[in-house]
Amino acid sequence: MMEEAYRCVHCGFCLPTCPTYMATGNEADSPRGRIYIVRALAEGKLSVTDGVLEHLDRCVLCRRCELACPSGVKYSAIYGEAQRMLGGALTGRTVGKLERAGLRLVTGSGVAAQIALLLSPILPWRHLRGFAAGPRLRLGRYVGRVFRHKGRYRGRAALLAPPSCISHVAYSGAVVAAIRILTWNGFDVVYPRLTCCGAPQLHIGDFKAFEERRRANLERLAQLDADYLVVPNAGGCHSTWAEYPVDGALDIMELLDQVGPRGELGRVEVVASIQHSCHGQIAMRVRDAALRVLGRIPGVRLVGLPSRDTCCGAGAMYPDRHPHIAEKILGAKLREVRDIGPDVLLVESPTCRAHLNGVGPRIMYPLELLDESYMAGRNPGYAELQSAL
Repeated sequence: MMEEAYRCVHCGFCLPTCPTYMATGNEADSPRGRIYIVRALAEGKLSVTDGVLEHLDRCVLCRRCELACPSGVKYSAIYGEAQRMLGGALTGRTVGKLERAGLRLVTGSGVAAQIALLLSPILPWRHLRGFAAGPRLRLGRYVGRVFRHKGRYRGRAALLAPPSCISHVAYSGAVVAAIRILTWNGFDVVYPRLTCCGAPQLHIGDFKAFEERRRANLERLAQLDADYLVVPNAGGCHSTWAEYPVDGALDIMELLDQVGPRGELGRVEVVASIQHSCHGQIAMRVRDAALRVLGRIPGVRLVGLPSRDTCCGAGAMYPDRHPHIAEKILGAKLREVRDIGPDVLLVESPTCRAHLNGVGPRIMYPLELLDESYMAGRNPGYAELQSAL
């Protein structure tokens, strides 16, 4: 970890990319400042105080600084080692027993997640209320099923969308849309019985809980006979599956960009802005693939938010951990959305979707806009797939 920290040349390119630094203006709330702090702690030059822990804890873990760094410093690796070094002093600072109980509830089973969403108006986690918006389907009935391809066969895809995951329970319609799109594009789709990938636990430094989920899921994945492992627009989940590691884990837009979408993409007259997933664009490098696929849809006019590549303040339970900073980051996004006035705001992460819920325009995943285009095109039988699923 220290070798990585010493690669920082203190150039400051990371500062304007850091949402917490831009919100507070405090150097200690920047990647460069936090690297200084971690090095000083490791060298014994700095004591562990509430102030030191507060600055470290304010990191939203978006990793945007890693794209800006000319030295290629892996800030996330440094921060992960700081979490291990400081243990509960850091990881338990704003994610206490109540928050960890909530995490166990919303990532334990589909039933528990449904209960959490129903109770969200009276529960203390404000971010959970964003997940509660919109209709939800019972994904459990799809588990273990294989959905057969249409047209020329292209391979077998396992959908990495555990029905116990709060992200997919809350936005289950997107999972069904992903199955429609994949089968229409020639893939047999298997929906395996998996548990939460462990992204929430990994992001708050609960490495033991993450490892338990990783082992359980690896055992189940080893039993699959799949050519592709496909994540339906969930950047944090996508990057976490890559931590396992598993070969061939792709975002659905990344896969379609590689193989080329089939069928007729119907016209959808819409002005759309996009907020990119931090982990999707930084850890997994899928941003351009998604834009290329969206660019194929007739009638869609993409108008990017000026800060589309910068975190919205949703990651790692941030709206509950540091609500005042999260609201300030979100406020800047809202001003951009109001200035542009798009019909649709596209997001690539469930946590972003929950955080941005209610900002004004309709919020969709890119795959949902693609599904809408397929519905509008001359694709005999596509619409009927909805009733068959």
